[in-house]
Parts: sequence; structure tokens; C-alpha cells
Amino acid sequence: MNLLRRLFWRGSVRNEVLSLYKRGMACAQKKDAKGALEAYTSAIERPSAPDDLKAMALYNRAIIFAAGGNTDTALNDLQAILQMAIPMSGVKLAARRRLERLQHRRDAAVQPMRRSS
Repeated sequence: MNLLRRLFWRGSVRNEVLSLYKRGMACAQKKDAKGALEAYTSAIERPSAPDDLKAMALYNRAIIFAAGGNTDTALNDLQAILQMAIPMSGVKLAARRRLERLQHRRDAAVQPMRRSS
């Protein structure tokens, strides 16, 4: 069935990526971080993924990474959004704000270590 859908359904790449993105959101809502990360990563890595969906998946994946303490990876995802040539000012603005907060949090965590050295 998936092969037929890909062959004959117009816009199938977009629909496939949207389906993965929605799966990621459903997993995140169920507090299944691993499942959400897998779905978002699949959406991001899908060849010819539409930039708008890719940006939203990157943003949501960054939130999960940050919540799990993987700040550097979250920062990388947010920076990737800001470097995309997409006219989605809402996603870019949200990514910029989250990036600034994560950088501030990371810098605040590093400063006490420097003082004690």
C-alpha cells in the first residue's frame, strides 16, 4: 500500500513527512521521548522534505533534546533552523528565543565551574 501511495499520490513526500511529524507530536504527548525523537529525525532526514515541516520537526526535536539535558544537540537543531532559507518568521523567532535561553542556561551552568577552579 505504501508503494502505491508513493507512486500515485500527488505530494506524497509532504504527506509522508507530515505523517512522521504528527507521529512525533503524538509520541511527545504520551511522554515517549524516544519515539518522538525517532519520528522527528525520520521527518528531518527524509529526502526532499519540505523546509517548513523540517523546521518544525527540528524545533520540536530541539525541545526534547533540551529537556533531556542534551543542550548542545538542541542548540545545533535551533541554529539549523535559523540558517534555513524559509520565510517562516514564527518558527525562526521561536527558535531564536529558545536558542538564546538555552545558551544563557548553558553559560550559567559553566560559570560556577570556572569560579571554583
